[in-house]
Amino acid sequence: DGTLEYTCQCNAGYTNATTDDGLDSCKPVQCPALPPAPHASAAQPGAKLTYGQNATYNCDPGYTLDRTATGAKAFQRTCQADATFSAPGVCQPVDCDALSAVSQASANGTRLKFGEAALYVCATGHTTDGQASSPGSFVVGCGADGRPTGVKQCLPVECAGPPEASTYGQTVRVACPTGHTLTGTAGDAAAYDLTCARNGSYTGRKICLPVRCGAAPAVANAQAEQGNLSYLQTFTANCHSGYTLDASPDSDSSFVGTCQANGSITGVQTCKPVSCGVPPATAAATVPEVETFYKEQATWTCLPGYSVDGTPTGGASYVRPCEHTGSFGNLAPGGCLDIDFCAGNPCTSNGVCTDAGPGNTTPGYACQCHDGYEVRIKDGKERCSADDCTGEPCGAGGTCTDLSKVTGQDGAYTCACEVGWDYVELVPGKPACQRVECGALPASVSRVEYRGGVPLVSLRTWAPNRTVTVDPSTGTPVLEAGDVAMYTCLAGYSTDASSDAGSRTFTVSCKDSGVFSEDLTADACQPVRCENTQQLLIANADLLTKEDAYVFGDILAFRCQVGHSLDGAVGGPQHFRVSCRSDGTFNLTQGSVSCSPVQCPVPTQANSDVSDPGPVDYGTAVLYTCHPGCEVNKTGDVRFNGMCDADGELRFDEHATNCSAVVCGVPPELENADLLQPIVDELDPQVAAVQLGAWRQGASKSRRRGLLAAGTKVSIGGLRERNASLGGVTYVTRPYPPDLDMTYFTAAIGHCHAGHTLGGRASGEEFFKMTCRTDRTVAVLTDGEECTTPRFAVTGYVTDAQSQSRKLRGVSVSIRDGERVVASAVSGNTGRYKVSLSAGTYRIIGSKSGYIAANESLTVSGLISPGGAADFALSKVMSDDGWRVTLTWAARSRDLDSHTLFGDDFSRKVYFGNKMILDPESGVKASLDRDDVNGYGPETTTYTGVGRCQKGRQCLLRFEVDNWTPDSADLGASKGVVTLYHGSSTHGKYDVPTSVGAARKYTVFTLDATEGAVRVHDGMYLPPPALYEPSRNTKSWRFSFDYDTWSLLDSQAVLRGFRALGLDGLNRIDAARFLKLRNAPAGGFSCQDVDWRGWLAGGWSTCPEGAYLTGFYRTGSRWDSSSTGPSQITTAKCCRPSGQHAAWGDCHTQSILQQTSPDSVCDMSASGAYTAMVALHLSPGSAGPDRVLSEMDRAKCCALSAPAS
Repeated sequence: DGTLEYTCQCNAGYTNATTDDGLDSCKPVQCPALPPAPHASAAQPGAKLTYGQNATYNCDPGYTLDRTATGAKAFQRTCQADATFSAPGVCQPVDCDALSAVSQASANGTRLKFGEAALYVCATGHTTDGQASSPGSFVVGCGADGRPTGVKQCLPVECAGPPEASTYGQTVRVACPTGHTLTGTAGDAAAYDLTCARNGSYTGRKICLPVRCGAAPAVANAQAEQGNLSYLQTFTANCHSGYTLDASPDSDSSFVGTCQANGSITGVQTCKPVSCGVPPATAAATVPEVETFYKEQATWTCLPGYSVDGTPTGGASYVRPCEHTGSFGNLAPGGCLDIDFCAGNPCTSNGVCTDAGPGNTTPGYACQCHDGYEVRIKDGKERCSADDCTGEPCGAGGTCTDLSKVTGQDGAYTCACEVGWDYVELVPGKPACQRVECGALPASVSRVEYRGGVPLVSLRTWAPNRTVTVDPSTGTPVLEAGDVAMYTCLAGYSTDASSDAGSRTFTVSCKDSGVFSEDLTADACQPVRCENTQQLLIANADLLTKEDAYVFGDILAFRCQVGHSLDGAVGGPQHFRVSCRSDGTFNLTQGSVSCSPVQCPVPTQANSDVSDPGPVDYGTAVLYTCHPGCEVNKTGDVRFNGMCDADGELRFDEHATNCSAVVCGVPPELENADLLQPIVDELDPQVAAVQLGAWRQGASKSRRRGLLAAGTKVSIGGLRERNASLGGVTYVTRPYPPDLDMTYFTAAIGHCHAGHTLGGRASGEEFFKMTCRTDRTVAVLTDGEECTTPRFAVTGYVTDAQSQSRKLRGVSVSIRDGERVVASAVSGNTGRYKVSLSAGTYRIIGSKSGYIAANESLTVSGLISPGGAADFALSKVMSDDGWRVTLTWAARSRDLDSHTLFGDDFSRKVYFGNKMILDPESGVKASLDRDDVNGYGPETTTYTGVGRCQKGRQCLLRFEVDNWTPDSADLGASKGVVTLYHGSSTHGKYDVPTSVGAARKYTVFTLDATEGAVRVHDGMYLPPPALYEPSRNTKSWRFSFDYDTWSLLDSQAVLRGFRALGLDGLNRIDAARFLKLRNAPAGGFSCQDVDWRGWLAGGWSTCPEGAYLTGFYRTGSRWDSSSTGPSQITTAKCCRPSGQHAAWGDCHTQSILQQTSPDSVCDMSASGAYTAMVALHLSPGSAGPDRVLSEMDRAKCCALSAPAS
């Protein structure tokens, strides 16, 4: 009858439970969520187990049940009858193999177990890869397989070439380049040893100096550059004019001498006088066959019948100088000429003279006399004479003709004078022939030799032993025709300006005409030219008096060039003179005068090596090379030059004057780390550059060591110090000064903030050393990484939101920190992706064609394995009536459940125990696609048919989150996230607020699926209450109305009408037709029992205003004859919905129970709303015994009123 009850007595391990039909049953005890086990994880985390079921736990990587790497790794726990789990197995860390010894390293342990680590510190001068900037220590851990991990080696620091690569402590022999020694002296040591130091650089570097060969040698007959020579330096010598290297006029006249590695100068040659060869004989002269050289001369001797002027009295020889061109000069006389013996007609006018021909000298001619004349011999020579003159009145130069017979005068005659003779009558009537006179030679002739105040001449008279008269007025000889006077030019002069000896003389003759052959008023002697102009190429000097040519007597002024002086001293004499000498050379010999360069001492410059220790000559550049780690005035260059200046000091560019440490500037701010300055480095004295004087002076060495050993913090200058242990070296540090530049020779130490390590490695270094590189960048000397929170491998699966087994490949996954993408991946064939992240909170963005993009939150605090928090699901694009809900949460809660409530009174619930329901009234289907139990989600629920629910029906769906495992964490701490999708987009996201606290459930949203009015309401939403008729709208009263008992409707139901199987008794009421109250506010119904016993007299019996009928109490039964029909109803159950006014809505009365079909129910109100019964009318005796039920003939039906404000 719907009111009777029974109770099940359940066996151990089972508990009572109500079925969907409201009946009692027994079901297995539900164990709570799987409890955690140390160092183990459940194979199905959060699995909901019932009595008798088992859960498998797997030990974490690195743990087994017996501590061996091959030991058992799994155990089971059973859900017991008392809803507890059996005891867990104990997962213990695996023992690792014994740590192996690493050459050149020491470790702080010998055996490890999983999760432990040992520090290996390399010996001095060793790092993990042999690079000086690399770490000098490494950490060895114990792997999950029982083998040590991270084992490295300690290699000696490498010193890179040149000269060649070596390692710490090794020495390398460096040979000086050819031509260099350590002293610059040939034969001295030419090699040295370098030692590879711990910082990767060489020590012991020396300078190789070029071998010195001394001064360039003097070269005869040449002008040569002067100065000291070093290896491969050269000097050039130019032979003077008239000199070559092999005496050939066409050969080279210069050579280059080179300083060699053995200290000698090679290539030096001699300048030889040019050869004119053997002088050639001529047809008229002979000459000795002897090779003749420059400045020598050859003499030609005329053959008989020849003379230099073709006269019988002319010279019999001549000379020719060998000139600088390699040929003989062309001086007067021009050679030997055939003597003209007929000159002056020795046959007289009385005959004709015929020369005997070349070479005939006795007498050399013949006379053919005119008629009447005959050849006579006079002084051995022929002549024609018929001279009857007594004596020779005409003299030697004429022929006498007797005129006594012609004139009749006794002794009369005339004279026919020969050429060179004048006809004179010194005595009247006594003609004679007198030698023609040219007069006295000039008393003044320029540039010739003088003697006794008059020019010195050498005379050759026309007649041997002729007495030469001297003009008393001039003191010079008087010349007669045929006389020749020879002058000699003064030293330094010649007739052709050459220096040839034959050019110093010239002759003046008295012609037959009585005039001198030369005009002695002109300068016959020219100053000798200095041909050797190469001599003017004086090194390091400038000629101040420049002319096209220089002659004897010229004075040439020179001045030493800048940076030079005659004695090489600063401020020494610079001017000198050179003259052109009489022999045609300059009074300048090798080494007689030179401009020597000023010398500069070479100062040492800090942090550099110099190419030449000096002193060096003016204009010489000295190269300074900075030591490793230094640069030139922050320019980046490592070399600079000093130039020797005229003042004897090296001059440097104003921007390149010294080598200083490379400056990297103020160290950059370190993210997640403090910057410290080393004050004392106990193991590395080279860091002394950064040691503070206050520290050095404030504590003795023993005191410092004691402080360090005790790990005491030291305060200097008011700053707290801290010890930093790095690679086995203990540093005392202080906060790095904010404006202090870091240099190559200084260091900084970084100290990672708490919770951070270098490179983000678990158990990684917290201290690291920073140095300044030569390229001005800062190097972190321990693996070159930043201080970050440890990075963890994050691996997850991308699945279809509706099926956990459907893994999605090709999903683009990006991990974002704010707007910054910090990692990305693409899921593989198994839907798996992997990234590396440090601890923090991120957004996972996942996208794939055909799916709605995911945007999930991810919190990383450690390793995340597949199946954990990094898993996420993509929701397929749906039709317009499709909606999907996903629930994810953090690991704080082991299991949150998705619940969807809908249908009448939200009585239908889709959850892990009932995963799919189709509500026939609304047409909405809800499916729990995925029920996740591993502590992260997602759980997925899909709704279809949304928007098809007719207005007035129950169209609301309520989604709530249930904390299935409240013992693991409060729901408010779960970080649950609900994502609602619609069609092809994300409709919204909802966070489970912390304010939920320890509540078991939280309503996230309410979805109104009404056709044409689909809407999502945040949280729990109820529209105004309304009556509706559910699909199951009858309550069986078949048995209850035949007994002395109540006939009641279910909760939240009100009476609409009756179904009667007949009208002959109250027991014929078979069922009640009811309406349900939709959207009832909290508090439900307020009910009361109303006494209807006065109803027996007939009329209306009613519920209080605003209350509706929900049941009746009848007395007696159909077998009770004391009272029959409706009059047996004595009490009515009247209920008023909470929040309603104390009045009904629209009401009307209508007839009921006048027939059995159809059911007697309240009609709809005039506005179309459902109405329910609030009162019944009884008309006693109005019907016969077989229709007694029809006495209950009318009902008052009312709709709901508007809700109370």
